[in-house]
Amino acid sequence: MAAEPNILLIEDSEDDAKLLQKLFAKAGLSTPLHVVADGVEAMSYLLGRDKFADRTSFPEPNILLIDLHMPRVNGLELMSWLQTQPDFEHLIIVALSGSAEQDEIDRAYQMGANSYLLKPGSAVELDRVVNGFLNYWVRSNYLPRPVRFRSDS
Repeated sequence: MAAEPNILLIEDSEDDAKLLQKLFAKAGLSTPLHVVADGVEAMSYLLGRDKFADRTSFPEPNILLIDLHMPRVNGLELMSWLQTQPDFEHLIIVALSGSAEQDEIDRAYQMGANSYLLKPGSAVELDRVVNGFLNYWVRSNYLPRPVRFRSDS
């Protein structure tokens, strides 16, 4: 089995973030789920700036779990920014939304999402989504190394 990835959750709802952290731990994720509140904080985290400079405490993520509806810089805007950042082309991007509107789903994929997950209304259903996420992205999938660690030779 591949090493567990570092997952960065970008979620503005503190209650949703805490519930997701709890469900990921319950499902067996051994690495902590790192959380930031919006796209601005996500950019700082990814760039290792300000309070996120210590990569021991804030390791580079392999997977971004992005809520699409956030203040300041929303999920789609963050994904648009990521498309301009070649150092982050290796990241797996999973959109997370309470909306099942096809236009939003299409837009998320156009902006680089590798997957689109619907936030269900109940904790039981969210637990099912978290387990499905872990079974595929963590337990079955193998991830590339960050670009800066690849050898071009």
